[in-house]
Amino acid sequence: MSPHSLFYLCVSRLLLLKTYTLCVLLAVIALHALPASFLGSTLCYAALASADITEADTDEQLLVAVKNTPPFSFLDNDEQWQGLSVALWKRIATKLDLDYRFEETPLDHAIAGLANGSYDVAVGALTVTSDRERDFDYSHPFYLTGLGIAVAKHRQSDTGWLPNFYMPSRLIIFMVCMCVAPLAIAFIVYLFEKTCDSSEDTTTVKGYRDAVWWAVVTMTTVGYGDKVPRTHVGRYAAVAWMLSSIFLISGFTGAVASSLTVERLTHRIRGPEDLVGRTVGAIRLSTGADWLKRRGIPCILFDEMKQGADALARGRLDAFVNDRPVLTYFARWESWTITVLPGSFENQFYAFGIKEGDPRRESINRALLSIVESDWWRNQIARFRGEND
Repeated sequence: MSPHSLFYLCVSRLLLLKTYTLCVLLAVIALHALPASFLGSTLCYAALASADITEADTDEQLLVAVKNTPPFSFLDNDEQWQGLSVALWKRIATKLDLDYRFEETPLDHAIAGLANGSYDVAVGALTVTSDRERDFDYSHPFYLTGLGIAVAKHRQSDTGWLPNFYMPSRLIIFMVCMCVAPLAIAFIVYLFEKTCDSSEDTTTVKGYRDAVWWAVVTMTTVGYGDKVPRTHVGRYAAVAWMLSSIFLISGFTGAVASSLTVERLTHRIRGPEDLVGRTVGAIRLSTGADWLKRRGIPCILFDEMKQGADALARGRLDAFVNDRPVLTYFARWESWTITVLPGSFENQFYAFGIKEGDPRRESINRALLSIVESDWWRNQIARFRGEND
């Protein structure tokens, strides 16, 4: 093989491998070893080859990972991808004349695919984190949000104690006493009153049913006076029962009030500080799961938001932590069993994930910035979110 042919072959292979530093070194050597005419033709060939590589890289079809995360990415009735993030990506792709296709994939597969280069872009509710940035690049952020907390509606409503009424042992004891004590005192009064000869007096306790009626109205301090004991022993028992009823009713009232207070303090969650010691859920590999892990709060991981909402409704979870706009959308349109607490915490940015070293990243960022500054973007937020929090 001639020196010229060998030189051309080396330049071609080095360019395909994108070892530009070695190409420069080879060119410097050529300045001293080869004729000027040969050097000129070689450099022209290298420039054309480099341009061909760049054009091939930018014209190929992009594989875009997407996950069902309303309102940022979801399939409509025509099985077409829609959502706030999807609309922004379509706008950018149209502006830059990019060819692409969507591929639905779980979040963990999308992150791994960006890291190993099998995906070019990831679209959806992808949060910018330092850990992820080590494996792939991000576009400029296009949405600021934070984490939120979802709870079951019956746990937070004003009548939420009814299906989960707190029954301490003290309250149970009072309820048993209120059922058994009137029957017992009625039997005692009946034993003494049945010997009383008062056939013409209708207010006399003449049977056990009359005695039970008298004991109940006396305990509840109603005191109709339609049935009263006539014997001395019966009246002594009545006085003891009246005094005992005061303490019994007072104790029962206090036990009920205490149980309601304990129920509210136990089950009501007002913010992230109330999550300690609760059963909490989150999406696998999400920012919410990372936040819970950093604070040492154990959580149950789910693959989809719907699974977490079902667990809340069934009482398996006390709370569910996820991105607040995702929780708000789900609670509003897909589940009436959960509610989202006011406010957000742990501010975070959404951006597109881009595989590391992609030459299109700069042009994507320029197009993104021009779009998010436009009225079109504000209209899209109003369309898909209905609120801007």
